[in-house]
Amino acid sequence: MTIKVSFATKESTKYACEHWHYAHKLPSGNLFSVGVWSDDHFLGVVIFSHGANNRIGCPFNLSQYQCVELTRVALRHHTGVFVSEVLAKAIKYFKKHNPKVILIVSYSDPSQGHKGGIYQATNWLYVGRGVKGKTYILNGKTLHSKGISDFCRRRSKIWKSFKGTRLEFLQKYWDKNMKVKITPGKHKYLMPLNKKARRKLRKVALPYPQNASDGLKMQNFKVDLSDCVTSEL
Repeated sequence: MTIKVSFATKESTKYACEHWHYAHKLPSGNLFSVGVWSDDHFLGVVIFSHGANNRIGCPFNLSQYQCVELTRVALRHHTGVFVSEVLAKAIKYFKKHNPKVILIVSYSDPSQGHKGGIYQATNWLYVGRGVKGKTYILNGKTLHSKGISDFCRRRSKIWKSFKGTRLEFLQKYWDKNMKVKITPGKHKYLMPLNKKARRKLRKVALPYPQNASDGLKMQNFKVDLSDCVTSEL
């Protein structure tokens, strides 16, 4: 089978995310979506996001336009196609069209049984597991902390005058049965897009986790990649 990648339309990106990814929705931020075809048969998309997290580049002294996040690999059920090959081609395509980007960051969710196998197969650098987080079940929908913060902020007049926690606020006014679920820390992977950046990041890399619940705790670190300005290094 021949794998081809090219720019994906908004319509095809939305369809792939809603039907073929466990989150069933588009990621936030400015999206660069790479479409994937196998022998002219549409397989799905690989999405890179600019601006969803405006501090993503801080540990590397990079702007949010020099450091982006790989936020979706949304592919239909397929046979005879390696996801690692799809990802490698998508990264190469993204790099060609975004020459100022130095680093791609991605996360693997152990609560979904993921250890980051596709990142390991494509030679990403592993830097450990993050701290535990929270998800909120509000009116049957799952929201992360940022989503809950945005929800409260949009109702600022009531929220500012409320004396209590966010959970108490939301249970009182919107969903008395709202619950909080503790989620395990996600595995964090880095893909430097030039040799100089990779040499620097190897110094903080950790051994790959062998299963979803494995993985060393991520340490606080700063690696200055601001001088890695060209993919030709």
